[in-house]
Amino acid sequence: MPAQALGLRDRGVIAKKSFADIVIFHPETFRDAATYKMPYKYANGILSVIINGKIAFHSGSLSENNYGEALKRK
Repeated sequence: MPAQALGLRDRGVIAKKSFADIVIFHPETFRDAATYKMPYKYANGILSVIINGKIAFHSGSLSENNYGEALKRK
């Protein structure tokens, strides 16, 4: 829905010729771990993050590649 609200028709759905970001998490253990002293700490319970079909984060490790890009309203 956020992609549609911004007019990004080829994003936000899992379909051929579309782009989507997927977060796989465990709902029972998902908790924000960031604090004011450590604002960039990853949340607990996130298993994987897939950006445009490429694994960007898995089992606590961030990929060395940058798969994301800034999007502009259309």
